[in-house]
Amino acid sequence: MYDVIIAATSIPPTAIQKDVFFWRDGDVCPQPSQMRGDMLEPCVSLGAINRDVFSGNEVPFLFTCALIGIIPMLSFLAAYILLKYRGRKRRKYIKHHQDQVYQHSLDDYRTNGALHVHSDQMTNNQEKGSEKVVATEWLHCNLSRPVKVKFASDGQVHVENRKGNRLRTITIKSVSAMMLEVTEDSTEDPLALLRIHKEHDLVLIFENMAIRRKFIEILTQFLKAHGKELVITPTSHEHIFTTAETKEKRQQRLERFFKIAYAQAFGIDKKERSAVEQKECEDAMNLKLTRVDFAEALAMKPTCVFIEKMFNCIDRQREGRISFQQFLQLIMHLSQGDEKARIKVLFDMCDSDRSGLIEPAQLFELLRSLLDMTASQKGAAGMDAVTWKLFEDFGLKGKKKLSFDDFFSLITDQTHDLSKVGLDFKGVHQTFFDPKAGRTVRHDFVLEPTADVSADNTLRGRVKALHAHLLTYIEEHKQQIFYLCVFYVAILGVWIERFSFYMFLNETSDLRKVMGVGIAITRGSAAAMSLAFSILLMTVCRNIITWIRDLACPYIPFDSAVTFHKVIALTGGFFALVHTIGHLINFYHVSTQPIEHLRCLFREMSFGPAPPSFAFWVFKTLTGLTGVLLVIVMSIMFVFALWPKIQQQAYRYFWLSHRFGYIAFYVLCILHGLPRLTGEAHFPWYLIVPTVFFVFDRLIGVKQTALELEVIESELLPSDVVHLKFTRPPDFVYRSGQWIRLFCTAFCPQEAHPFTLTTKPHDNYLSVHVKAQGIWTWKLREAFDTNLIAEERSLQPRLRIEGPFGGGNQDWYKYETVVMVGAGMGVTPYASILKDLVFGTSTNRFSGFHCKKVYFMWICPSHKPFEWFVETLHEIEKLDVTRVLEMHIFVTQFFNKFDLRTTMLYVCENHFQRLSKKSLFTGLKAINHFGRPDIPEFLRYVKNRHRHVATVGVLSCGPKTMTENVGNGCELVNRDRDFPRLVHHSENF
Repeated sequence: MYDVIIAATSIPPTAIQKDVFFWRDGDVCPQPSQMRGDMLEPCVSLGAINRDVFSGNEVPFLFTCALIGIIPMLSFLAAYILLKYRGRKRRKYIKHHQDQVYQHSLDDYRTNGALHVHSDQMTNNQEKGSEKVVATEWLHCNLSRPVKVKFASDGQVHVENRKGNRLRTITIKSVSAMMLEVTEDSTEDPLALLRIHKEHDLVLIFENMAIRRKFIEILTQFLKAHGKELVITPTSHEHIFTTAETKEKRQQRLERFFKIAYAQAFGIDKKERSAVEQKECEDAMNLKLTRVDFAEALAMKPTCVFIEKMFNCIDRQREGRISFQQFLQLIMHLSQGDEKARIKVLFDMCDSDRSGLIEPAQLFELLRSLLDMTASQKGAAGMDAVTWKLFEDFGLKGKKKLSFDDFFSLITDQTHDLSKVGLDFKGVHQTFFDPKAGRTVRHDFVLEPTADVSADNTLRGRVKALHAHLLTYIEEHKQQIFYLCVFYVAILGVWIERFSFYMFLNETSDLRKVMGVGIAITRGSAAAMSLAFSILLMTVCRNIITWIRDLACPYIPFDSAVTFHKVIALTGGFFALVHTIGHLINFYHVSTQPIEHLRCLFREMSFGPAPPSFAFWVFKTLTGLTGVLLVIVMSIMFVFALWPKIQQQAYRYFWLSHRFGYIAFYVLCILHGLPRLTGEAHFPWYLIVPTVFFVFDRLIGVKQTALELEVIESELLPSDVVHLKFTRPPDFVYRSGQWIRLFCTAFCPQEAHPFTLTTKPHDNYLSVHVKAQGIWTWKLREAFDTNLIAEERSLQPRLRIEGPFGGGNQDWYKYETVVMVGAGMGVTPYASILKDLVFGTSTNRFSGFHCKKVYFMWICPSHKPFEWFVETLHEIEKLDVTRVLEMHIFVTQFFNKFDLRTTMLYVCENHFQRLSKKSLFTGLKAINHFGRPDIPEFLRYVKNRHRHVATVGVLSCGPKTMTENVGNGCELVNRDRDFPRLVHHSENF
């Protein structure tokens, strides 16, 4: 001990004696007397649990544990209630907006004589005065739902749910009377079974007899007003539940119907059936399809002209129903018939009078019906001209009627391989019989033939494929894996350091004797949680991240910033959970100690004569109270962040919970460690550097949002899209593909939503395209709707922006070859990128420009909702003088390439391309494809054409499922382990 004191202090060696524990005469360090054990304070033996001391704390302990467990549940309940409230408010707001548009259209009609209003809006307004009855619809023995039955003035009965969404429409035009079966047993809920001609029945349960009488009276008056009769038959509950053909029963029969038809047509499912299964099959085969059933099988509307013509073609007796044999015959024609048999189906659809000849007008009507299904406005104008030109080229223009041979030559000249033509039915993939293979196969769209590599299903082959998959995954995500490893090594490092300190090294404090291993676990979790939540601030510094990204730093995976943010938050949340549970146990142990032990453990605190209760530690100390508040704040933030529906339907609450929740969270975290009950808090030290970056980033954001920008031009586009063009701040510099946060001064001035800029970087203004979906976007659209702006408003709303922020799409210029895939509103980044691309290549603006070829794949359900983007593509095509851009448009709402319907459209599309070198549907040079693209095949096509480059950039933006499919396609193609490598960047909207 002498050596230790000399080495650790400034005491001279001659100032103390060698044996420091004893005092003798003549020692250099004088003492009054020798220290003995009986002169010291008695040693307190800590650690023993005293049940008597804890007596009376059982209820507070259980209450606290229950409270901590209930807080997340209450957060989920609050989020659920807000979702319902927000959804109801959104529906009311949209309905109010539609009513305003309808009223304005009526005013226009009275003034100008022109009524411009959507049919749905007219229907909604026509139903305002309709009678309605509230009931419960019985679906099957375990399921029912509350509904509203509305009787409209147009002769239709509408069944709606509580939200007002239409579930079913019943038309009475084709019947002279309706059958209604009612129960008479007063001891049970009154029932009514409405038999629907050619459809499934409607079974209603009423709350009492008075409501059912009201329903019968309204139904009787409704039918009488339309010249129909109601036949009422008394029955029993059991009879209704047994004989009613509900939607579920009919659906099961229809599924069995289609399954048997496909099995017989394609020669599959030849297994032997039991007697019960055989009876079910016979019952299904006796079923007859209505036009509604047939339309659902083709995933089309029953009112479509194509459905009407094909249904009438099959239903030659005009019974209004199709038998099993008639449907099977159609499938056989399309699956195993030759070219003439398949084209004969289309010819018979036009030949309504069965004369063997069709008039050009009949063909025109069929083609227009197919075009209407694509929702193309441009194609409608040129369809007749194209068809007459086809007639002229084949010498058929003078003919008043066409024979089947004329029709067949017209079709076969335009399509090279009609053996692949089929018809897509719901519930089965596009299939047809391949005589060479002797089996049914499916042909997907392939842009260019590729080598057929058969899969090796042996164990060695599967292991080899798994090894290739793992290698490819590691190569593509090596940066993410590296940074995750660094993060978790740091987290585990601080956890182990604190755990070992409190478990083995901290002998001066007796906390371990009282709390056991719990103190080591909680202190380790606190350190890990502190580090995680400190790093979390770095991932939200958007301005700094964008600035670093612009420096072309290739060693940081910026695309994964949001994912990394979620991983860090979940990691911190896990350690927070461990920390909370651990301290509940620790406080239990502390509450079992007598007052003498507590004075020894917590010398900074003063205690009364009696030991404090468990509730004192949790609710009356700063550490305990802030801990409970932190559980509340974290529960709210995690629930509102991790529940996808919140961001989709109640983004405002997600924004508010994060915008203000993080301030409360970090303040409470600092206060939580100030009392230092169990040790010194390290959180403030971890927080210093991230706070500096975060504050600097926030100052940049505050500066950006301080300026209010004037809207130069606003345009309301179809499908509820609004185009806003506004002034550009003087020092605003951005790259194509970047996005901003948009504020509007007219409403919710502190709420911002992200939107991609759709202008070129060198334009002197900024613009965005916003689709009205939620309340905020609807309010934005209404704020710039000149027809709905209040007369007293003197000033137009202004906008504030924050950004620009970087995204994966902004790196397009780094690659020599780029593939861009956009779907839905995810096409907005490419409006800016493609403009920038063709402007730079056509004007030689970019001297060291890397990008030499761009493949743009646009995936959309139809062209109609994105007419504004079609116009943008027209401008881009005009500027693309160097032919750097190649576009492929896929209409997913329509059908497979080898579908019978698309065959006719391809005929018109190909001929229109010959005439005008542009698409019939869009007016673009790009040819339209129908159905979903085969992403891996498309990427292989690009890869084979650009073997000279090292990497190909693949950018995708749109729904999460689409971007995941593109990422999976890149990973699949990269398994070939050759060049070029595909590098995927994605953004989700």
